[in-house]
Amino acid sequence: LGEDYEPFVQVVPQGRYPVYLHRISSEDENNGQVAHAMLRFGDGIVARWELATTKGQDSRALNDGEIYGYAVDAGVGCFMDLETAKLLRFRRDEVEDGGDWMKLLYKDDRTWGEKTMNQVGYNVFCFQAGIGHGIYPTYWGYDEDDNPLCLVTEFIKI
Repeated sequence: LGEDYEPFVQVVPQGRYPVYLHRISSEDENNGQVAHAMLRFGDGIVARWELATTKGQDSRALNDGEIYGYAVDAGVGCFMDLETAKLLRFRRDEVEDGGDWMKLLYKDDRTWGEKTMNQVGYNVFCFQAGIGHGIYPTYWGYDEDDNPLCLVTEFIKI
């Protein structure tokens, strides 16, 4: 929600879409952590993947091992549209003086998940961000006709 973060340049139709969290299932210390978060826009098979970028970013300019991604702080990632981000920035400023602005994102039982922002059309889906703080790459999955089918954040440590 920082002022210096830009939205991804790819546009999708406004609507409500399902979010899928893929968790690590293993016997090691990562068991249960979110490995991938997917926002699904339509049915179909992904024909190609493309790194999600913001205005001014060019994935062709990256060297091996470099990524663009979104920053995660406090171990929480989310999917939201630009209008919802603007609303949260405005509401964050209302409680920032000594208040916990993140309470705006909690469900009533202080767990993460879908949150309606008390105004029609403003929704955000929050989730535990894999291994916590960091920069995580996000990819668009396109069908064979170049329609976006999904948006996937991969929670790996770079």
